[in-house]
Amino acid sequence: MIKRGCIFALVFAVLLMLLQSVLATDCIINSYKQCNAGNPWWYDSCGTPLRVAEYCGWNQVCSEGACVLSCGNGVCDSGETCSGCSQDCGCGQYQRCMLGNCETYCGNGQCDGSENCGTCWSDCRCSDYERCSYNRCETFCGNGRCDSNENCMSCNGDCRCSSAEECAPGTGKADQRGCASLCGNGKKDFGEDCTSCAADAGCGTSTYCFNGQCVDCIKDEHCTTRDTPTGEFSCAPDFRATLEKVVRKAGVCTDHKCSGEESTTTKPGKSCGDKLCQENHCGCDEGFQACLKTGKCEKVSSLEDGSNCGCYFQCESNYCNRESKCMRALNTILSSEKNIISAMEETTVTISADNTLESDIPTKLTLNIDTGASMSGIIGGADCTGNQCTGGQITVPAKGRTSVEVKIQGQSAGKVKLTSVITPVIEGTEYPKTEEIFITVIDTADGKCTEGESSQNACVDCGCPADTGLYSYKCEMEKNACDKNVAWWLYVVIGIAVLVIVLIYFGATKGKAVYARLAAERERAQAEKEKAEKEEKAKEDADRRKVVKALYKLKLDSANPPSVQEIIKKLDMDADDDIIEEEYEQMLRRMEKKPRAVESKAGPAVKSPLFCTKCGTRLKAGVKFCTKCGSTVKER
Repeated sequence: MIKRGCIFALVFAVLLMLLQSVLATDCIINSYKQCNAGNPWWYDSCGTPLRVAEYCGWNQVCSEGACVLSCGNGVCDSGETCSGCSQDCGCGQYQRCMLGNCETYCGNGQCDGSENCGTCWSDCRCSDYERCSYNRCETFCGNGRCDSNENCMSCNGDCRCSSAEECAPGTGKADQRGCASLCGNGKKDFGEDCTSCAADAGCGTSTYCFNGQCVDCIKDEHCTTRDTPTGEFSCAPDFRATLEKVVRKAGVCTDHKCSGEESTTTKPGKSCGDKLCQENHCGCDEGFQACLKTGKCEKVSSLEDGSNCGCYFQCESNYCNRESKCMRALNTILSSEKNIISAMEETTVTISADNTLESDIPTKLTLNIDTGASMSGIIGGADCTGNQCTGGQITVPAKGRTSVEVKIQGQSAGKVKLTSVITPVIEGTEYPKTEEIFITVIDTADGKCTEGESSQNACVDCGCPADTGLYSYKCEMEKNACDKNVAWWLYVVIGIAVLVIVLIYFGATKGKAVYARLAAERERAQAEKEKAEKEEKAKEDADRRKVVKALYKLKLDSANPPSVQEIIKKLDMDADDDIIEEEYEQMLRRMEKKPRAVESKAGPAVKSPLFCTKCGTRLKAGVKFCTKCGSTVKER
């Protein structure tokens, strides 16, 4: 039956192979491209997929037989997040990207709905005249401001009345503080002057009121003269502002009196802010920086350690100590585990700082990375998720080292720059230092042969050598399309037929082997069982012969035979006690020619048991019927 099935399957397979040549059609190789499994494939004219035309990158999708960008199209598509595609799914001004979601956070500069002064003081800070009480900003007596719920009587410290006022809350003349003015009563009361009450203590027509006093003049216009600028400038003594030279002529108001003398003087010019005045103008010349320590514009240089200095920017080490000597206080290294990574691959960037001083150095850290890669991790308490990390602070121990790490993940092909600003704070002064490293990100399927890519590691982008094509991300020899293209279902039927033949063949062969093995095992087990039984029977016969021989040697007295227990002790043989007992009883029967009572192993004498002569079974004492073979035993 098995042979017949094999022959039928073989004939059926041959017929199908003949049929494919009839149904096959001529096809043209690389006729068109079509999306297949997320990538563009070459198809022949018969609609058969041949090979991958190109592989779409992580930020691309296949559309109409070509790879097009998904990230960067201005639309936050399904599957895109702020961490995977910040261009399309960027977060708002007061949000940051946390594990792919835009979330508000404490420290974003905006007091969000879930925050208050108790839970996020940095965003929901109370005003100078309020304090946080039970998560609410409330005014209080003693804040230095007379609030709407206070008056001179309930909180005199904040709503104090002047000497020209009286505390009279609730009266018609009282103001918000509850103070009523004494001014306007037609007399000069204590504390009134031309400033506080011009109605009662005002100045005449030829004088002016200044700080409560009547003076001849307050400004030059009151003396009908002007300062005349000379167009010349000079630096203030502290180098923080410019001074303008002017000529003050007759009629100049000096000490609130009009003077008729002419003089040359200066008046404040322009404040220089965080710059310094140099050469009579604000700001240092090119190649110079403001040195607040010396109060001058000092030249930017790279002095070696041990050289005299005024400010840190004069030293190559970026630090000028108390003794005005350049020295290397904090040695920093910015390094990356890998300099070339693929898109979505990560590398670890380490910032190491060695402290050479005898005291700890608080250090601020700021990291920025170009578009094309993103950061993740926590540095000095600052969340470094995204492209910027600010506010991190670490402490480098005296004569010690501190290292921090951040993860960098490539996103799009290109060369990205990671900038680190490391600012040690020594004796209250900041000494910023900027370091940069470059990481090349390659995208082996974005269609661009960029820096770091070649036909060896990115043949999709950089192409394959001549006479080769791209197959499963590898450059291989071009595959020739067959002249005939067979319907796909024919190959399925042929495969099923071949599978049936193989299963029938191996099934029959394996079945025979299993049956033969089981039969052999059964025969071996039976033989071993019979052998064991024979060996056990032979041993029992040998033991009985030895027991009989030993009993005859004892020369027993049939009139007064010993008990079975005594016989067993006398023989002291390596034989079963039941065999000794049976042979001893048989011997007594032969000696007496009839059965007799024998003392049992238990001690007292009992009637000897009978033996079935038909099956050899020993019966219990007093029993005459053998239940094993159904025979009745007679006493002799």
